[in-house]
Amino acid sequence: MLGATVSRAVIVSGGDGTQNTGTPTGGAAGSPVDHVGIVNNGSGVFLGTYGGSHWVLTASHIGAGNFTLSGTTYSLIGGSSVQVRNGDNSLTDLTLFRISTAPALASLTLSTSTPTVGSQVTMVGNGLNRSSGPTEWDINGSAWSQIPYGPPAGDAFGYTTTPGNTMRWGTDNIAGTTINGNNSYNIGTGNTRMFYTSFDGYLDAEFNVLTGQAQGSVGDSGGAVFYKNGSTWELAGIMGVIYTYNGQPSNGVVFGNLTGIADISAYRGAILSAIPEPADVALWCAAGVSVLALWRRRRAR
Repeated sequence: MLGATVSRAVIVSGGDGTQNTGTPTGGAAGSPVDHVGIVNNGSGVFLGTYGGSHWVLTASHIGAGNFTLSGTTYSLIGGSSVQVRNGDNSLTDLTLFRISTAPALASLTLSTSTPTVGSQVTMVGNGLNRSSGPTEWDINGSAWSQIPYGPPAGDAFGYTTTPGNTMRWGTDNIAGTTINGNNSYNIGTGNTRMFYTSFDGYLDAEFNVLTGQAQGSVGDSGGAVFYKNGSTWELAGIMGVIYTYNGQPSNGVVFGNLTGIADISAYRGAILSAIPEPADVALWCAAGVSVLALWRRRRAR
């Protein structure tokens, strides 16, 4: 049985756990991972500069704060935080805030629709590191006990987390949009529409591990999920919650765990109402000039 808790870092299967900290390669090449930084005890995504204001998006349970990107810290503008709302005006687990200055990065494209199930995405966030090799557990009722990795097979497989946080990326495929009959998650910050990925790392009877699969763990709430739509990389989601097994050790990341991701396409309109697209800003400015000119003409009469 899987239960939900807040999402905290990107754990990547295979290798020694130190991989995927630089420029993405393979199917993730070109994804804008350089937009993802650190906020409070989690992650945040620099969306871009709109109408002269510089905006960051994170998970509401992480909250607004100073934003550190590639070693540079950008100060939070006090009072700028906006919690994104659902269509019925209820709150979600998405929060926007402004920073005083901005990195020299282009504005991100926000997805207009949920990527189809099976689509590959790039996940990036800051969080705990993992053990260099796989971990195996025996399960007796609700008690999990760690055992040496390898035959004979235990009941669960994965990794243990280790101290220290690292910004890391990984790839996975969208597994679905509904968990336990729900198409949203709520960890106390409001119902939030989602899709999810599954950590499918254990490969075969020879104990080979599927390399490159990503899973949210401790430290990466607020991190980004990018999807390549044709030739354009889009921000498709924000990591917010993980689904773990009953009794699973708090320092365990287990194959079969799920990462619940806030679906940006469901909130694109609400986000852009707070940070209008540059084209919208231009239209509003033009409309303002026209109204002002009309008011002046009427007053002159």
